[in-house]
Amino acid sequence: MRRAIAATRSALIRGTSEAVELVRAGDVALIGGAIGYWIFDNAVLWATFKAFGEVPPLSIVLMAT
Repeated sequence: MRRAIAATRSALIRGTSEAVELVRAGDVALIGGAIGYWIFDNAVLWATFKAFGEVPPLSIVLMAT
């Protein structure tokens, strides 16, 4: 169990530092792609709610993803 916790902690630290490096590099395509993915994800969630007939306020949809 301790090994699993240590491996998880290590992966989390490495992943976070890599994400910070990528954002600091200022790659417009990376940042634009991340924002586009988030918008599309929200649109799909909203469409799913609409298909079932009950559409929550936009703020709820945005917080859900």
